[in-house]
Amino acid sequence: MKLLKIISCFSLLLSYTNGVNVRVDPLVLTNQGLIRGQRASDGDYTAFLGIPYAQVDSSNPFGDSFPYPKFEEIYNAYNYTAECPQRGYNGDIIGDLECLSLNIFVPTKASYQNPLPILFWIHGGGFEGGSGVFNGVTNLVKHDVIVVSINYRLGPYGFMCLGTSKVPGNQGLKDQHTALQWVKDNIAAFGGNVNSITIAGQSAGAGSVDLHLHSSYEKLFHRAIMQSGSAKVEGMFVNGDFSAAINIANLLGFTTANTDDAISFLSTAPVRLVIAAASELNYWFRPCKEEKFDNIASFVEQDSQNLYNQQRIRNIPVLIGFTENEEYIRNIEQYVSTGDVFLSKLQKHFAIEDNDDLAHISKIVRHFYIGDEEMSIDSQLQLSDFESDFTFNHPIDRAIVKYLEQGAKVYQYVFAYSNDGSIASHGAELQYLSPKQLTNEKDSLVAERLSTMWTNFVKQGIPIPEPTVLLPVTWEQARSKDKRPYLHIDQDLTLKYRVYSQRMAFWNLFYDQYGAYNVLNTERMEEN
Repeated sequence: MKLLKIISCFSLLLSYTNGVNVRVDPLVLTNQGLIRGQRASDGDYTAFLGIPYAQVDSSNPFGDSFPYPKFEEIYNAYNYTAECPQRGYNGDIIGDLECLSLNIFVPTKASYQNPLPILFWIHGGGFEGGSGVFNGVTNLVKHDVIVVSINYRLGPYGFMCLGTSKVPGNQGLKDQHTALQWVKDNIAAFGGNVNSITIAGQSAGAGSVDLHLHSSYEKLFHRAIMQSGSAKVEGMFVNGDFSAAINIANLLGFTTANTDDAISFLSTAPVRLVIAAASELNYWFRPCKEEKFDNIASFVEQDSQNLYNQQRIRNIPVLIGFTENEEYIRNIEQYVSTGDVFLSKLQKHFAIEDNDDLAHISKIVRHFYIGDEEMSIDSQLQLSDFESDFTFNHPIDRAIVKYLEQGAKVYQYVFAYSNDGSIASHGAELQYLSPKQLTNEKDSLVAERLSTMWTNFVKQGIPIPEPTVLLPVTWEQARSKDKRPYLHIDQDLTLKYRVYSQRMAFWNLFYDQYGAYNVLNTERMEEN
Protein backbone atom coordinates (compact mmCIF):
# COMPACT_ATOMS: atom_id res chain seq x y z
CA MET A 1 0.00 0.00 0.00
CA LYS A 2 2.87 2.40 0.86
CA LEU A 3 4.49 1.65 -2.49
CA LEU A 4 1.26 2.52 -4.29
CA LYS A 5 1.11 5.85 -2.45
CA ILE A 6 4.66 6.68 -3.47
CA ILE A 7 3.98 5.73 -7.10
CA SER A 8 0.85 7.87 -6.98
CA CYS A 9 2.85 10.85 -5.68
CA PHE A 10 5.44 10.39 -8.41
CA SER A 11 2.76 10.18 -11.07
CA LEU A 12 1.11 13.35 -9.79
CA LEU A 13 4.39 15.23 -9.77
CA LEU A 14 5.38 14.07 -13.24
CA SER A 15 1.98 14.90 -14.70
CA TYR A 16 2.37 18.49 -13.54
CA THR A 17 5.99 18.92 -14.61
CA ASN A 18 6.44 16.76 -17.71
CA GLY A 19 9.23 14.91 -15.94
CA VAL A 20 11.09 17.95 -14.56
CA ASN A 21 11.89 17.94 -10.83
CA VAL A 22 10.10 20.94 -9.30
CA ARG A 23 8.82 21.94 -5.90
CA VAL A 24 5.20 21.02 -5.14
CA ASP A 25 4.91 22.44 -1.67
CA PRO A 26 5.27 20.88 0.80
CA LEU A 27 6.22 17.73 -1.13
CA VAL A 28 9.41 17.71 -3.23
CA LEU A 29 10.73 15.09 -5.62
CA THR A 30 14.54 14.95 -5.39
CA ASN A 31 17.15 12.56 -6.74
CA GLN A 32 17.12 10.96 -3.30
CA GLY A 33 13.34 10.51 -3.24
CA LEU A 34 10.27 12.33 -1.98
CA ILE A 35 10.74 14.84 0.84
CA ARG A 36 7.93 16.53 2.72
CA GLY A 37 8.42 19.84 4.51
CA GLN A 38 6.25 22.05 6.68
CA ARG A 39 4.96 25.52 6.01
CA ALA A 40 6.33 27.96 8.56
CA SER A 41 4.10 29.70 11.07
CA ASP A 42 6.36 32.76 11.27
CA GLY A 43 6.73 33.68 7.60
CA ASP A 44 5.96 32.93 3.99
CA TYR A 45 8.28 29.96 3.54
CA THR A 46 8.52 26.19 3.93
CA ALA A 47 11.08 24.42 6.11
CA PHE A 48 12.62 21.05 5.21
CA LEU A 49 14.49 19.96 8.31
CA GLY A 50 17.03 17.24 9.02
CA ILE A 51 17.46 15.84 5.51
CA PRO A 52 20.30 13.29 5.58
CA TYR A 53 22.88 14.02 2.87
CA ALA A 54 25.42 11.31 3.79
CA GLN A 55 26.10 8.64 6.38
CA VAL A 56 29.20 7.87 8.38
CA ASP A 57 31.12 4.67 7.64
CA SER A 58 30.58 2.57 10.78
CA SER A 59 33.82 0.66 10.13
CA ASN A 60 35.80 3.92 10.13
CA PRO A 61 33.77 6.90 11.38
CA PHE A 62 36.94 9.03 11.12
CA GLY A 63 37.18 8.54 7.33
CA ASP A 64 35.09 9.21 4.24
CA SER A 65 31.32 9.14 4.51
CA PHE A 66 28.97 7.24 2.18
CA PRO A 67 26.07 8.54 0.08
CA TYR A 68 22.80 8.24 1.96
CA PRO A 69 20.49 5.57 0.46
CA LYS A 70 17.50 6.71 -1.55
CA PHE A 71 14.29 7.04 0.42
CA GLU A 72 11.92 4.12 0.00
CA GLU A 73 9.06 6.14 1.45
CA ILE A 74 8.30 9.83 1.76
CA TYR A 75 10.89 11.43 4.05
CA ASN A 76 9.16 13.72 6.55
CA ALA A 77 11.68 16.53 7.04
CA TYR A 78 10.25 17.92 10.26
CA ASN A 79 13.10 17.67 12.78
CA TYR A 80 16.51 19.33 12.90
CA THR A 81 17.63 18.57 16.42
CA ALA A 82 20.45 16.24 15.32
CA GLU A 83 23.93 17.28 16.45
CA CYS A 84 27.29 15.73 15.68
CA PRO A 85 29.24 14.38 18.69
CA GLN A 86 30.61 17.18 20.87
CA ARG A 87 30.88 18.49 24.39
CA GLY A 88 27.91 20.75 25.06
CA TYR A 89 27.91 24.15 26.73
CA ASN A 90 27.20 22.64 30.15
CA GLY A 91 29.99 20.07 29.77
CA ASP A 92 27.76 17.14 28.88
CA ILE A 93 28.68 15.08 25.83
CA ILE A 94 25.91 15.20 23.25
CA GLY A 95 25.20 14.13 19.69
CA ASP A 96 25.72 10.97 17.66
CA LEU A 97 27.24 9.99 14.33
CA GLU A 98 23.90 9.87 12.50
CA CYS A 99 24.17 13.63 12.18
CA LEU A 100 25.10 14.41 8.57
CA SER A 101 21.95 16.31 7.70
CA LEU A 102 20.92 19.67 6.30
CA ASN A 103 18.01 22.08 6.58
CA ILE A 104 16.42 23.98 3.70
CA PHE A 105 14.25 27.07 4.13
CA VAL A 106 12.37 27.91 0.94
CA PRO A 107 10.38 31.11 0.22
CA THR A 108 6.93 30.30 -1.08
CA LYS A 109 7.53 32.09 -4.38
CA ALA A 110 10.44 29.76 -5.30
CA SER A 111 9.65 27.49 -8.25
CA TYR A 112 11.21 25.85 -11.27
CA GLN A 113 10.04 28.83 -13.32
CA ASN A 114 11.34 31.29 -10.68
CA PRO A 115 14.51 29.74 -9.23
CA LEU A 116 15.98 31.63 -6.28
CA PRO A 117 19.63 32.01 -5.21
CA ILE A 118 20.95 29.94 -2.32
CA LEU A 119 22.73 30.94 0.88
CA PHE A 120 24.64 27.88 2.13
CA TRP A 121 25.49 28.43 5.82
CA ILE A 122 28.38 26.73 7.68
CA HIS A 123 28.15 27.11 11.45
CA GLY A 124 31.00 28.12 13.73
CA GLY A 125 32.07 26.56 17.02
CA GLY A 126 35.82 26.07 16.75
CA PHE A 127 35.41 22.83 14.73
CA GLU A 128 34.40 21.08 17.95
CA GLY A 129 30.89 22.38 18.65
CA GLY A 130 27.72 23.80 17.13
CA SER A 131 25.14 22.56 14.67
CA GLY A 132 23.06 23.55 11.66
CA VAL A 133 20.17 24.78 13.81
CA PHE A 134 19.34 28.16 12.25
CA ASN A 135 17.15 30.51 14.26
CA GLY A 136 15.55 33.65 12.90
CA VAL A 137 15.69 32.55 9.27
CA THR A 138 12.63 34.68 8.45
CA ASN A 139 14.83 37.77 8.26
CA LEU A 140 16.70 36.23 5.33
CA VAL A 141 14.12 34.23 3.37
CA LYS A 142 11.83 37.25 3.14
CA HIS A 143 14.42 38.67 0.73
CA ASP A 144 13.76 35.80 -1.69
CA VAL A 145 16.76 33.61 -1.05
CA ILE A 146 16.79 29.93 -0.11
CA VAL A 147 18.77 29.27 3.08
CA VAL A 148 20.55 25.95 3.64
CA SER A 149 22.26 25.10 6.95
CA ILE A 150 24.25 21.94 7.61
CA ASN A 151 25.81 19.65 10.18
CA TYR A 152 29.33 18.31 9.67
CA ARG A 153 31.55 16.09 11.79
CA LEU A 154 33.43 17.82 14.59
CA GLY A 155 36.32 17.15 16.96
CA PRO A 156 38.19 13.85 16.50
CA TYR A 157 35.59 12.50 14.07
CA GLY A 158 35.83 15.50 11.77
CA PHE A 159 39.35 16.88 12.16
CA MET A 160 41.77 14.27 13.44
CA CYS A 161 44.78 14.47 11.08
CA LEU A 162 46.85 11.30 11.34
CA GLY A 163 48.89 11.36 8.14
CA THR A 164 47.42 8.03 7.01
CA SER A 165 45.28 7.12 4.02
CA LYS A 166 42.47 6.04 6.36
CA VAL A 167 42.45 9.31 8.30
CA PRO A 168 44.27 11.99 6.29
CA GLY A 169 42.31 14.77 8.01
CA ASN A 170 39.66 17.41 7.34
CA GLN A 171 36.73 14.99 7.17
CA GLY A 172 34.47 17.73 8.47
CA LEU A 173 35.42 19.93 5.51
CA LYS A 174 34.78 17.02 3.17
CA ASP A 175 31.36 16.58 4.79
CA GLN A 176 30.67 20.22 3.96
CA HIS A 177 31.64 19.61 0.35
CA THR A 178 29.42 16.52 0.22
CA ALA A 179 26.52 18.64 1.51
CA LEU A 180 27.29 21.24 -1.16
CA GLN A 181 27.21 18.51 -3.80
CA TRP A 182 23.83 17.35 -2.48
CA VAL A 183 22.53 20.89 -2.78
CA LYS A 184 23.94 21.24 -6.29
CA ASP A 185 22.26 17.97 -7.32
CA ASN A 186 18.89 18.56 -5.65
CA ILE A 187 18.19 22.23 -4.94
CA ALA A 188 16.47 22.82 -8.30
CA ALA A 189 13.65 20.59 -7.05
CA PHE A 190 13.07 23.12 -4.25
CA GLY A 191 13.04 26.06 -6.66
CA GLY A 192 16.71 26.88 -6.22
CA ASN A 193 19.10 28.31 -8.80
CA VAL A 194 22.06 25.92 -9.04
CA ASN A 195 24.02 28.66 -10.80
CA SER A 196 23.75 31.05 -7.86
CA ILE A 197 25.09 29.49 -4.65
CA THR A 198 26.84 31.55 -1.96
CA ILE A 199 28.72 29.75 0.81
CA ALA A 200 28.85 31.64 4.08
CA GLY A 201 29.95 31.13 7.65
CA GLN A 202 31.03 32.79 10.87
CA SER A 203 34.22 32.10 12.86
CA ALA A 204 35.17 28.45 12.17
CA GLY A 205 32.48 28.50 9.50
CA ALA A 206 34.24 31.43 7.85
CA GLY A 207 37.57 29.63 8.06
CA SER A 208 35.87 26.67 6.36
CA VAL A 209 34.65 28.94 3.57
CA ASP A 210 38.21 30.16 3.03
CA LEU A 211 39.45 26.58 2.73
CA HIS A 212 36.71 25.79 0.20
CA LEU A 213 37.84 28.79 -1.82
CA HIS A 214 41.38 27.47 -2.02
CA SER A 215 40.72 23.74 -2.23
CA SER A 216 41.41 21.69 -5.37
CA TYR A 217 37.95 20.13 -4.96
CA GLU A 218 35.36 21.25 -7.50
CA LYS A 219 33.93 24.68 -6.71
CA LEU A 220 30.20 24.17 -6.30
CA PHE A 221 29.50 27.81 -5.41
CA HIS A 222 29.80 31.27 -6.92
CA ARG A 223 30.26 33.73 -4.02
CA ALA A 224 31.61 33.66 -0.47
CA ILE A 225 30.80 35.40 2.82
CA MET A 226 33.29 35.20 5.71
CA GLN A 227 32.29 36.69 9.06
CA SER A 228 35.10 36.93 11.63
CA GLY A 229 37.26 34.24 10.15
CA SER A 230 39.76 33.09 7.53
CA ALA A 231 42.26 30.28 7.29
CA LYS A 232 44.91 32.68 8.64
CA VAL A 233 43.08 33.43 11.90
CA GLU A 234 45.14 32.22 14.84
CA GLY A 235 43.82 28.88 16.05
CA MET A 236 41.99 28.15 12.80
CA PHE A 237 44.67 25.79 11.50
CA VAL A 238 46.95 23.23 13.13
CA ASN A 239 49.79 20.87 12.33
CA GLY A 240 48.42 17.33 12.58
CA ASP A 241 49.21 15.23 15.66
CA PHE A 242 49.91 11.82 14.17
CA SER A 243 49.85 10.18 17.62
CA ALA A 244 46.37 11.42 18.56
CA ALA A 245 44.47 8.18 17.88
CA ILE A 246 47.07 6.14 19.78
CA ASN A 247 46.90 8.49 22.76
CA ILE A 248 43.09 8.46 22.89
CA ALA A 249 42.97 4.67 22.54
CA ASN A 250 45.59 4.22 25.30
CA LEU A 251 43.58 6.44 27.64
CA LEU A 252 40.53 4.25 26.98
CA GLY A 253 42.48 1.14 27.94
CA PHE A 254 43.62 -0.13 24.53
CA THR A 255 47.41 -0.16 24.55
CA THR A 256 48.98 0.10 21.11
CA ALA A 257 51.67 1.96 19.20
CA ASN A 258 50.00 1.38 15.82
CA THR A 259 47.71 4.08 14.41
CA ASP A 260 45.59 1.71 12.29
CA ASP A 261 44.99 -0.54 15.29
CA ALA A 262 44.05 2.48 17.38
CA ILE A 263 41.55 3.62 14.73
CA SER A 264 40.05 0.13 14.54
CA PHE A 265 39.53 0.17 18.30
CA LEU A 266 38.16 3.72 18.41
CA SER A 267 35.75 2.92 15.57
CA THR A 268 33.96 0.47 17.87
CA ALA A 269 34.30 2.50 21.08
CA PRO A 270 31.27 4.44 22.36
CA VAL A 271 31.23 7.91 20.84
CA ARG A 272 30.83 9.61 24.19
CA LEU A 273 33.97 7.93 25.53
CA VAL A 274 36.01 9.01 22.50
CA ILE A 275 34.89 12.62 22.88
CA ALA A 276 35.52 12.54 26.63
CA ALA A 277 39.01 11.07 26.20
CA ALA A 278 39.96 13.63 23.55
CA SER A 279 38.74 16.38 25.86
CA GLU A 280 40.65 15.00 28.84
CA LEU A 281 43.83 14.99 26.73
CA ASN A 282 43.13 18.64 25.81
CA TYR A 283 42.95 17.93 22.12
CA TRP A 284 41.54 20.67 19.91
CA PHE A 285 41.24 19.22 16.42
CA ARG A 286 41.18 21.69 13.52
CA PRO A 287 41.92 21.77 9.78
CA CYS A 288 45.42 20.72 8.73
CA LYS A 289 47.60 20.30 5.68
CA GLU A 290 47.00 16.73 4.50
CA GLU A 291 49.69 14.22 3.61
CA LYS A 292 49.55 13.10 -0.03
CA PHE A 293 48.46 9.59 -0.99
CA ASP A 294 47.93 7.99 -4.38
CA ASN A 295 44.33 8.06 -5.60
CA ILE A 296 43.20 10.15 -2.60
CA ALA A 297 42.34 13.80 -3.24
CA SER A 298 43.52 16.23 -0.56
CA PHE A 299 41.04 18.89 0.46
CA VAL A 300 43.79 21.05 2.00
CA GLU A 301 47.10 20.85 0.16
CA GLN A 302 48.98 23.70 1.84
CA ASP A 303 49.39 25.09 5.34
CA SER A 304 47.63 28.32 6.23
CA GLN A 305 50.76 30.39 5.56
CA ASN A 306 51.10 29.19 1.96
CA LEU A 307 47.48 28.42 1.10
CA TYR A 308 46.93 31.55 -0.96
CA ASN A 309 49.77 30.91 -3.40
CA GLN A 310 47.50 28.63 -5.44
CA GLN A 311 45.65 31.43 -7.32
CA ARG A 312 42.18 29.86 -7.25
CA ILE A 313 39.71 32.67 -6.58
CA ARG A 314 40.02 35.11 -9.46
CA ASN A 315 36.80 37.10 -10.04
CA ILE A 316 34.95 35.45 -7.14
CA PRO A 317 32.93 37.99 -5.10
CA VAL A 318 33.95 37.90 -1.43
CA LEU A 319 32.21 39.66 1.47
CA ILE A 320 34.45 39.62 4.55
CA GLY A 321 34.88 41.44 7.83
CA PHE A 322 34.94 41.30 11.61
CA THR A 323 33.42 42.92 14.67
CA GLU A 324 34.84 46.03 16.27
CA ASN A 325 36.13 44.21 19.36
CA GLU A 326 36.58 40.57 18.38
CA GLU A 327 38.54 39.46 21.44
CA TYR A 328 37.21 41.80 24.08
CA ILE A 329 38.64 40.71 27.45
CA ARG A 330 35.74 40.54 29.87
CA ASN A 331 37.56 38.96 32.83
CA ILE A 332 40.46 41.42 32.83
CA GLU A 333 41.58 40.56 36.38
CA GLN A 334 42.21 36.93 35.46
CA TYR A 335 43.84 37.94 32.17
CA VAL A 336 46.45 40.25 33.71
CA SER A 337 47.25 37.66 36.38
CA THR A 338 48.48 35.13 33.80
CA GLY A 339 51.86 36.83 33.28
CA ASP A 340 53.47 38.39 30.23
CA VAL A 341 50.81 37.68 27.61
CA PHE A 342 52.83 39.38 24.86
CA LEU A 343 55.79 37.06 25.35
CA SER A 344 53.68 33.92 25.78
CA LYS A 345 51.62 34.68 22.66
CA LEU A 346 54.67 35.17 20.45
CA GLN A 347 56.42 32.19 22.00
CA LYS A 348 53.46 29.94 21.21
CA HIS A 349 53.00 31.03 17.58
CA PHE A 350 56.51 31.84 16.34
CA ALA A 351 59.55 29.56 16.30
CA ILE A 352 62.08 32.21 17.33
CA GLU A 353 64.76 30.19 19.08
CA ASP A 354 66.91 32.98 20.47
CA ASN A 355 65.31 33.86 23.81
CA ASP A 356 66.90 37.31 23.90
CA ASP A 357 65.48 38.13 20.46
CA LEU A 358 62.06 36.85 21.50
CA ALA A 359 62.09 38.92 24.69
CA HIS A 360 63.15 42.01 22.73
CA ILE A 361 60.42 41.54 20.13
CA SER A 362 57.72 40.99 22.75
CA LYS A 363 58.74 44.24 24.49
CA ILE A 364 58.31 46.13 21.22
CA VAL A 365 54.80 44.71 20.85
CA ARG A 366 54.05 45.49 24.49
CA HIS A 367 55.22 49.09 24.15
CA PHE A 368 53.12 49.55 21.02
CA TYR A 369 49.91 48.63 22.86
CA ILE A 370 50.38 49.77 26.47
CA GLY A 371 53.57 51.84 26.48
CA ASP A 372 55.54 51.58 29.72
CA GLU A 373 52.47 50.83 31.81
CA GLU A 374 52.09 47.60 33.70
CA MET A 375 49.23 45.33 32.63
CA SER A 376 46.20 46.21 34.74
CA ILE A 377 42.44 46.52 34.60
CA ASP A 378 43.01 50.08 33.36
CA SER A 379 44.53 48.72 30.13
CA GLN A 380 41.52 46.53 29.31
CA LEU A 381 40.76 48.18 25.95
CA GLN A 382 44.40 48.23 24.80
CA LEU A 383 44.92 44.58 25.75
CA SER A 384 41.67 43.71 24.00
CA ASP A 385 42.99 45.47 20.89
CA PHE A 386 46.15 43.36 21.07
CA GLU A 387 44.20 40.11 21.38
CA SER A 388 41.81 41.13 18.59
CA ASP A 389 44.58 42.23 16.24
CA PHE A 390 46.74 39.17 16.83
CA THR A 391 43.97 36.58 16.62
CA PHE A 392 41.48 38.02 14.11
CA ASN A 393 42.02 41.48 12.68
CA HIS A 394 45.47 41.25 11.16
CA PRO A 395 45.14 37.63 9.99
CA ILE A 396 41.94 38.61 8.16
CA ASP A 397 43.66 41.73 6.83
CA ARG A 398 46.51 39.60 5.47
CA ALA A 399 44.00 37.24 3.88
CA ILE A 400 42.22 40.15 2.17
CA VAL A 401 45.49 41.31 0.64
CA LYS A 402 45.96 37.81 -0.78
CA TYR A 403 42.41 37.76 -2.17
CA LEU A 404 43.05 41.05 -3.93
CA GLU A 405 46.34 39.78 -5.35
CA GLN A 406 44.41 36.83 -6.80
CA GLY A 407 41.80 39.09 -8.40
CA ALA A 408 38.83 38.44 -6.10
CA LYS A 409 36.06 41.05 -5.83
CA VAL A 410 36.28 42.03 -2.18
CA TYR A 411 33.81 43.93 0.00
CA GLN A 412 35.08 44.53 3.55
CA TYR A 413 33.17 45.58 6.67
CA VAL A 414 33.50 46.20 10.40
CA PHE A 415 30.42 45.52 12.52
CA ALA A 416 30.28 47.93 15.47
CA TYR A 417 26.65 48.07 16.61
CA SER A 418 25.52 47.18 20.11
CA ASN A 419 21.97 47.83 21.27
CA ASP A 420 23.10 48.87 24.75
CA GLY A 421 26.11 50.94 23.70
CA SER A 422 28.59 48.37 24.98
CA ILE A 423 31.01 46.22 23.01
CA ALA A 424 30.45 44.51 19.65
CA SER A 425 32.61 41.43 20.15
CA HIS A 426 32.93 38.08 18.38
CA GLY A 427 29.58 36.93 16.98
CA ALA A 428 27.75 40.20 17.73
CA GLU A 429 26.37 40.51 14.19
CA LEU A 430 24.66 37.10 14.27
CA GLN A 431 21.80 38.30 16.46
CA TYR A 432 20.92 40.89 13.80
CA LEU A 433 21.54 38.78 10.72
CA SER A 434 19.14 36.09 11.92
CA PRO A 435 17.42 37.52 15.00
CA LYS A 436 15.18 35.47 17.27
CA GLN A 437 13.50 38.67 18.38
CA LEU A 438 14.15 42.40 18.17
CA THR A 439 13.62 44.71 21.12
CA ASN A 440 13.52 48.21 19.61
CA GLU A 441 13.49 50.25 16.40
CA LYS A 442 17.28 50.68 16.29
CA ASP A 443 17.78 46.91 16.45
CA SER A 444 15.16 46.43 13.74
CA LEU A 445 16.87 48.95 11.47
CA VAL A 446 20.29 47.33 11.89
CA ALA A 447 18.79 43.88 11.29
CA GLU A 448 16.95 45.03 8.18
CA ARG A 449 20.06 46.68 6.78
CA LEU A 450 22.28 43.70 7.52
CA SER A 451 19.90 41.13 6.02
CA THR A 452 19.32 43.33 2.96
CA MET A 453 23.04 43.81 2.29
CA TRP A 454 23.85 40.14 2.80
CA THR A 455 21.02 38.91 0.57
CA ASN A 456 21.84 41.54 -2.06
CA PHE A 457 25.29 39.98 -2.13
CA VAL A 458 23.79 36.49 -2.38
CA LYS A 459 21.66 37.58 -5.33
CA GLN A 460 24.05 39.90 -7.18
CA GLY A 461 27.52 39.69 -5.66
CA ILE A 462 27.18 43.35 -4.60
CA PRO A 463 25.92 44.24 -1.09
CA ILE A 464 24.63 47.70 -2.05
CA PRO A 465 24.01 47.89 -5.81
CA GLU A 466 22.96 51.54 -5.42
CA PRO A 467 22.14 53.82 -2.46
CA THR A 468 18.57 53.68 -1.15
CA VAL A 469 16.60 55.16 1.75
CA LEU A 470 17.41 52.03 3.75
CA LEU A 471 21.05 51.85 2.62
CA PRO A 472 22.05 55.49 2.03
CA VAL A 473 25.72 54.87 1.22
CA THR A 474 27.94 53.60 -1.56
CA TRP A 475 29.88 50.50 -0.48
CA GLU A 476 32.99 50.55 -2.63
CA GLN A 477 34.72 47.36 -3.69
CA ALA A 478 38.36 47.05 -2.65
CA ARG A 479 40.29 47.29 -5.90
CA SER A 480 43.84 46.65 -4.72
CA LYS A 481 45.89 46.37 -1.57
CA ASP A 482 46.64 50.09 -1.94
CA LYS A 483 42.96 51.14 -1.89
CA ARG A 484 41.09 49.53 0.97
CA PRO A 485 37.55 50.88 1.57
CA TYR A 486 35.35 49.20 4.16
CA LEU A 487 31.84 49.74 5.48
CA HIS A 488 31.57 50.64 9.16
CA ILE A 489 28.25 49.14 10.27
CA ASP A 490 26.83 50.81 13.34
CA GLN A 491 23.53 52.60 13.91
CA ASP A 492 24.68 54.52 10.84
CA LEU A 493 26.49 53.16 7.78
CA THR A 494 29.77 54.91 6.99
CA LEU A 495 32.29 54.18 4.26
CA LYS A 496 35.83 54.43 5.63
CA TYR A 497 39.29 53.49 4.41
CA ARG A 498 42.00 51.16 5.69
CA VAL A 499 40.65 49.72 8.92
CA TYR A 500 42.82 50.25 12.04
CA SER A 501 45.55 51.58 9.75
CA GLN A 502 48.29 52.16 12.35
CA ARG A 503 47.78 48.84 14.13
CA MET A 504 47.66 46.91 10.85
CA ALA A 505 50.79 48.71 9.59
CA PHE A 506 52.60 47.68 12.78
CA TRP A 507 51.75 44.01 12.21
CA ASN A 508 52.59 44.28 8.52
CA LEU A 509 56.12 45.26 9.52
CA PHE A 510 56.21 42.49 12.10
CA TYR A 511 55.19 39.83 9.56
CA ASP A 512 57.60 41.16 6.96
CA GLN A 513 60.36 40.42 9.45
CA TYR A 514 59.09 37.34 11.31
CA GLY A 515 56.21 35.83 9.31
CA ALA A 516 58.37 32.97 8.06
CA TYR A 517 58.83 31.85 11.67
CA ASN A 518 55.14 31.08 12.16
CA VAL A 519 54.92 27.57 13.61
CA LEU A 520 52.35 26.59 10.96
CA ASN A 521 54.72 27.33 8.10
CA THR A 522 55.44 23.73 7.09
CA GLU A 523 57.57 24.81 4.13
CA ARG A 524 60.07 26.37 6.53
CA MET A 525 59.96 23.25 8.73
CA GLU A 526 60.67 21.03 5.71
CA GLU A 527 63.58 23.24 4.63
CA ASN A 528 65.12 22.88 8.07
